[in-house]
Amino acid sequence: MRSMTGFGLGEAPVGPGKLSVEIRGVNHRFLDVRVRLPRELSDMASFVEQLAREKLSRGRYEVAVRVDGVSLGAPVLDRDRARAAFHALRELRDELAPGADLPMSLLGAIPDLFVSSVELELDHLREATRAAFDAAHVALDTMRSREGAALRDDLARRLERVRQLARGG
Repeated sequence: MRSMTGFGLGEAPVGPGKLSVEIRGVNHRFLDVRVRLPRELSDMASFVEQLAREKLSRGRYEVAVRVDGVSLGAPVLDRDRARAAFHALRELRDELAPGADLPMSLLGAIPDLFVSSVELELDHLREATRAAFDAAHVALDTMRSREGAALRDDLARRLERVRQLARGG
């Protein structure tokens, strides 16, 4: 007998830091997986969800991935996006105020000109995520088994008490 609720934590090394996976499970009629990742790892959401669907069954699970002690890739300028943005700004300037200065600082207001180089480290991050997930899954199962055994023992004691009361004692 296993409980439907539980918590598991697993860790794996990533460079000088570590990657942690936490799995929290509660009772639910179907399998419902929710994944939380750092923004830099958002492209790995489907990978983490697939890991969960392979290992977990019925229940609602929150899977949280965290990276500590390591920077997730240095920011890299997306030069094509920067050129296109500057070109568009120059066209707008020529239309609205020909000859006006167009400071480069305007590019700083454009979102996502700098992207993370995480893509270069993706295979290593996936391996670490898989290892941490597997460890978290083992910890979750251990906790669920321990809680299930405690529930079984409690139910057995209560059932025995009901039997005693039914016999008049």
